[in-house]
Amino acid sequence: MDQESRINVAFVNIYQIVPYIEYSNHPRSQFKKCMIHKNNVSYASAQNRSLQCDQLFLSIPGLSYNMEYRNTMNRTFDCLKNDMSFKQHITGIFLGKAFDFRTKHILEIELTNRCSIGCFYCGATTESQSVFLDFDTVCHAITHFSESCQARSIVPHFSVTGGDPLEYPHFERLMTFLKSRKIHFSLKLNPSTLTETIHDMIAEAGCKTVKLTFMGRDSQKTYRKTDTIEKLCNATRRFKADKIPVVWHFSLGEFNREDLLCSLGFVLENQPTAVSVGRLARVGKLNEKNYPMDILPESYKSFLKQMLLYYYNHKRHGFDLVFKDKLWVPFLCEENIISASDLLKPGIRLGCDAKERLLVLTYAGELIRCGLLPEPVLSQIGDMAFFDILGTTTGKPSPIDDAPCMPCKYQPVCRGCKGVAQGSNAMKDPQCWL
Repeated sequence: MDQESRINVAFVNIYQIVPYIEYSNHPRSQFKKCMIHKNNVSYASAQNRSLQCDQLFLSIPGLSYNMEYRNTMNRTFDCLKNDMSFKQHITGIFLGKAFDFRTKHILEIELTNRCSIGCFYCGATTESQSVFLDFDTVCHAITHFSESCQARSIVPHFSVTGGDPLEYPHFERLMTFLKSRKIHFSLKLNPSTLTETIHDMIAEAGCKTVKLTFMGRDSQKTYRKTDTIEKLCNATRRFKADKIPVVWHFSLGEFNREDLLCSLGFVLENQPTAVSVGRLARVGKLNEKNYPMDILPESYKSFLKQMLLYYYNHKRHGFDLVFKDKLWVPFLCEENIISASDLLKPGIRLGCDAKERLLVLTYAGELIRCGLLPEPVLSQIGDMAFFDILGTTTGKPSPIDDAPCMPCKYQPVCRGCKGVAQGSNAMKDPQCWL
């Protein structure tokens, strides 16, 4: 091999190194053939690899002089906090969410509890008897909710879930119904049950977003079983080819927290439309026996910090973050990235969707306020009040006792997640550090 020059680089993804290194009289094609070194030991070919190292070295065959490079992808958290443009961007996101909170209501529909994966943390299980919502009832609920929202100048949205909705026996009929009514819906599914025929049904029905679960490169095989990395990436590419946004949902627990952070380079490489974060909650099958350790508050705060920093450094390269978790608000305010005064103005509404704008129709035919809050049941299919409650989302009885959060100044725009707090009104969010 010809003499090599090595430069210290802090990037984790070879595809992002190339555009940000300035060099003279050196063809980019030759640069792509470089080698990656870890601690001065040849580590991997640069091509088709996502690298997770604290210190990487780049060596290029035939280059005997020093290269100049611009490290624009390794800005610090202090850089982020002093970047007024980025802070305005984040503030704009949350003010937009506040507007969305008032003008868009959501009905989540659990078509079935059937799921061939049977994750240990989920309410669906392969060991229970399969239950499927009656198809006519599903269609009636969608129609009634949609008409009720439109009568109040509210945008209706439907989130179709399971179990695995692709194992619902009337899935094709449902896609045909949604297409005929031009209904806006999102779909959370398992790539392992996605076929070419089902993919075409979903695309033709006009699905607005597909949500796929990601638990980290190492954890995916262990906990998602047949939902392999390969199937996840293939499904992502196919939906994006049909211009359907794909969100990789990070199902987060203490057991995979570090794996998810170490997998961010892989996520960037595979380019889902966005990433969201959801913490595991002790409802359904999740209990002390199979999940003994929760994330500590400071560990979760650190996780949010690292996610935000990665978003800051890589948004321009296609990494987008959905600020779904309720604890983003206190974190961003405490770090002075968002001004609390901007969010605490009269009329601003943020926080738990179950408070005002969400209903869940479970596979058992019950109306509840959130999939993580199985109690109390608001109504059941067959009750006289079922469709009255379905049509008056904002008229629900107050679903959450905010007593544990009342002393907190962020209570009006946060309130934490009562689902993660084991569905208890007496407990505050277990990952809250305030």
